[in-house]
Amino acid sequence: ALWLYELSNAMAWSFLLLAVWLAMHASVASHTFGVKLLTRFVRLPLPTKEELDAARAHVEDFESAGVNTWLRLPGMTTEYGAKDQHAVANIATREVARPDIASHLQLFRKLQAR
Repeated sequence: ALWLYELSNAMAWSFLLLAVWLAMHASVASHTFGVKLLTRFVRLPLPTKEELDAARAHVEDFESAGVNTWLRLPGMTTEYGAKDQHAVANIATREVARPDIASHLQLFRKLQAR
């Protein structure tokens, strides 16, 4: 009967060690996937040089706008706000060199809306 007691204890310790080993493996695997998720799948792609050039304002645009636009109070009119919203919509929907940017922007907007 003593060998049955020793066998039971040995198996209990074996299962304890197995459980600890599997728990550590699961912890490392979940941390690895969390890092991969944050660095590869969720991060928005960086804009290319062409996209940045298309989004910037030029001095000619400001000079050709006229005196009324020069002297307006910022934020009091939606003249540029509507233009900016239209530009953002174009960036999200147009075909670019990296087609995944549109889906990333739509996913980002959906997440921000929550």
